[in-house]
Amino acid sequence: MKKFFARFKSLPLKTRQLLILGTTLALVVALPLFIWAILTQRFELRERAATGEPTPTPAGTSVNWQTPYAYFRADNFRIVANGKTFYANVSSPISVHSDPGSPTYTTLEVIWQENGVEMRLFIYFNSDGQKWWSPEIRIYDGKTPSNWITFKGKVFESNLGSEYTQTIPGGFVQMDPSTGKEIASVHFSNLRVQAFTSLTPVTPTPTPSAFYQKLKFKLKFAGVDDDSADGAKIRIRFLRGASGFDRQTPPVEVTHVGDGVYETVVSLAGSSLQIPVNDGYTIFIKGEKHLARRFCSHNQKTRCTGNGFFYIGATSIPSIQTFDLTGLPLEPGDLPPQDGKADSADFAKITSLFTKLCSALTEEEKKTADLDYNGCVNIRDAFLMRKTLEVKFDEY
Repeated sequence: MKKFFARFKSLPLKTRQLLILGTTLALVVALPLFIWAILTQRFELRERAATGEPTPTPAGTSVNWQTPYAYFRADNFRIVANGKTFYANVSSPISVHSDPGSPTYTTLEVIWQENGVEMRLFIYFNSDGQKWWSPEIRIYDGKTPSNWITFKGKVFESNLGSEYTQTIPGGFVQMDPSTGKEIASVHFSNLRVQAFTSLTPVTPTPTPSAFYQKLKFKLKFAGVDDDSADGAKIRIRFLRGASGFDRQTPPVEVTHVGDGVYETVVSLAGSSLQIPVNDGYTIFIKGEKHLARRFCSHNQKTRCTGNGFFYIGATSIPSIQTFDLTGLPLEPGDLPPQDGKADSADFAKITSLFTKLCSALTEEEKKTADLDYNGCVNIRDAFLMRKTLEVKFDEY
């Protein structure tokens, strides 16, 4: 710096004056422009935040994975797992193949290396000879060693010989139910998928003149391990979100068959289907003094919140289809007259009858507050109600 000033002072006076004038003019012009740029940028950032304008999402990759049995084509493709994004835009080879399977089953399996780990996208397909669909998609979790992350449900569906298309951006997300945070996701746009590309639709069989749908349901009541609830009534609801089908039976009686297990049979027969033949059904069971229980699969032992996986069929000859729902007993709590919840008002109906002898209870009082069906209203009924109140959502 001293050398700079020494050289500056050694310049002729006229030269120094011109340099000072030029520097001053440059500052006068540049400084306002600099301040304006800073303020404009700040305003733009504030305006973006105030209007809620989203931060642009990085674009993915255009992919075209095809085998003789299926193909998957999409733009902006990417997988997010373990905090990493996988674009499948790599220089190393990408393995694409299918399990030829059968006329009712095939796959599309894609494997590649990215971000230092192996990533996989496996799509499973089924067909009934008229339609094809994908009941399950799996990806790797982005870790070493790798584990599968599975997305279930009928996500792609089309007529055999036709592709499934989706022009708007879409994908799948799996959340951690305990934290509410995203575990992994698959993203794409301009999607085109087709399976069983080597097959042609089969000629449908003649429609029978009569259909039989006889559905048997096996269930349990919380706090009841004998035949005390024989003759109790339940309602059954069939819901298929993909098609919007929603039907509920009137109250039907249950019969004890041993070890606290109860059964009821719903018979649907006629010249037209009462419940469309398909998979993806969710079944709800509602007891006469119980919260509704949501069932997504056979032998379910924990609460489910997504779409169900039940298949409901039909035959042209008398037959029966059984649904085992004994893994999750119906919880008492929504007492008559039912309002879809268990709360302090229901609890008060029980405690108000504590002082009555069992023999003095009316049939209506027993029907309302005798939760274990033993003919009395006492501390055991209050305990069952208290247990339900810990988680009191009616799942209808």
